[in-house]
Amino acid sequence: MTALTPMFYPRTALRSWSVLRSWCVRQPALRRRFARQSLSLLRRAGLLALLCLLSNVAAAAELQTQLRLGLGYGEYSSVLHQADDRRFHLLPRWQLYYDRFYLENLDVGFNLLEQPAWSLDLSGKQSFDALLTRGSGLKNSVLTGLVSTDLPIPIPVGHSDSVADLIEPARRHFSYLAGATVYYRHDNWQFSSAFSQDVSQVHHGNEWQSSLSWRWQRAAAGVELTGSVRRLDSKYSNYYFGLWRGEFRNEAYQYAPGSQWLPSVKIALRLRLTDQLDFVANWRREFLPSANRNSLYIADLQQDLWFSGVTLQW
Repeated sequence: MTALTPMFYPRTALRSWSVLRSWCVRQPALRRRFARQSLSLLRRAGLLALLCLLSNVAAAAELQTQLRLGLGYGEYSSVLHQADDRRFHLLPRWQLYYDRFYLENLDVGFNLLEQPAWSLDLSGKQSFDALLTRGSGLKNSVLTGLVSTDLPIPIPVGHSDSVADLIEPARRHFSYLAGATVYYRHDNWQFSSAFSQDVSQVHHGNEWQSSLSWRWQRAAAGVELTGSVRRLDSKYSNYYFGLWRGEFRNEAYQYAPGSQWLPSVKIALRLRLTDQLDFVANWRREFLPSANRNSLYIADLQQDLWFSGVTLQW
């Protein structure tokens, strides 16, 4: 009985699965439900396999964690018409390392290859480009841009219509990207290049980001200067920086910027105060192509993010 069980059970299961699938395919509603449940099952199986792989890799490794909490003042500037900059006072950051596996806030990575001068990682990261479209409301920004633009846009307004009734921009959602990152290091310099694809099924686009950083690091202080450039493909770019078909009534206007390059610069300063307390000052500016003003809701072509304060480390 013991010898027969492993051979008999899979054949019976496969036969039952085939009968169930054939019956469900003939029912439209059940076919859709069957597809959703099958996809959910595959995702869970893939996640379980990934967790098993990571647990085996980390079995002989020591868990390392680090938690930082920034207290100070920071701003995330808005690029929209009629939208205020966002202010914040807390900046949490946490890190977890298991041998080759790591988590840094919402970023995840696994080191595939490691050499003295270069390395290759599988990587995943949260895209925050949806924040560029958040503020007092995308509709208000489009209305303001429509009034101030020089573009010849035909507005189909009747006697009982207002311009606001003609515009219904959709909410842009956050996306999650996954791909691979290569790093090259020499003295105080580091070059990185990452290709990432949307895996959250939000816009189905991809991003290619390359960065060059110079770092001066001591126990009591540190400085880091970074220059980066992002290339967004047309699907990614049109989702966050375009005006979609149907967002104007009668499709009076739509705009698709296509693929584009977004350069940025960043400065980070650190000064050690105590063993667990640092003073920090960070500033980053990203530059948007001028053609993005054709989307009507974008007013500024420079987006700033900065924070200054102290960080507590555990």
